Amino acid sequence: MDRARLAFAVALALACGAEQRPAAAPPPGGTPDFAGLYEVSGFTTVSRNGLRRRIAGTVIVAHATAGGAEPYTATFDLETEFATPDGPIQADVIGSARAKAEAAQLAGSAETRILMASIPGLDPTFPWIPGRLGPRVLSKFTMAPAEAEGAFEIEIESEAAPGESYEPTRTALRARRAASGPRERVAGAR
Repeated sequence: MDRARLAFAVALALACGAEQRPAAAPPPGGTPDFAGLYEVSGFTTVSRNGLRRRIAGTVIVAHATAGGAEPYTATFDLETEFATPDGPIQADVIGSARAKAEAAQLAGSAETRILMASIPGLDPTFPWIPGRLGPRVLSKFTMAPAEAEGAFEIEIESEAAPGESYEPTRTALRARRAASGPRERVAGAR
């Protein structure tokens, strides 16, 4: 991920009101604190035919307002490619989610939009070349600590929102916490 996107992710974390909290290990038998900025990567698999595509980017998990039924919110900015007859089309997957801790994992739902490049091989946010807004997608997800220290696994089941066209997919991501709060310096950022 380039520095501009990382800077954008940090600014988004600040704007979302992510509280600074230490990334402490959960108490024995307790639930971990999931708030933070995560760098993620993995694969999305189309359920019908098994076609896979890489996906990577940033996920920001923040504490929602106190007393809410879903105490976490998340925003994300991911990059992927779609195969087309003209060649692969780059796409940004952007959206937001609400979640709550269940046992030792975070579970919730998300609403996503896909911004696709209008020219194969070109970034969908390239200046002066309009991108296409793709379908609205609804997802259910879980996020759980992985065996490696500071790592998490995210599983996502996605389908088209009513009235939209999108083939159901399953996404598996590996996540690494880059920061636990807005004031924590992100490794590699200036």
